[in-house]
Amino acid sequence: MAKERPNAGGGRFGASLDPDTAAELRQLRALAQWQAQELAIFKKAIVLVSVIPTP
Repeated sequence: MAKERPNAGGGRFGASLDPDTAAELRQLRALAQWQAQELAIFKKAIVLVSVIPTP
C-alpha cells in the first residue's frame, strides 16, 4: 500500500512547504514510525511475559 508523502511543492492540504519544513516533517514522520514499531515490540513482549508461567 502506497503512503502519501508531503513534498515541498504541496501536500494533500494544498499548502506549499519550504524545503526546511518539509525535511523536518519527514524526520518527524520517520520518528513517529520508529516509535510505533517500538511500541508494537513492547506490546508483544508484554503478551509473552504475561503468558509465561512463573515457577
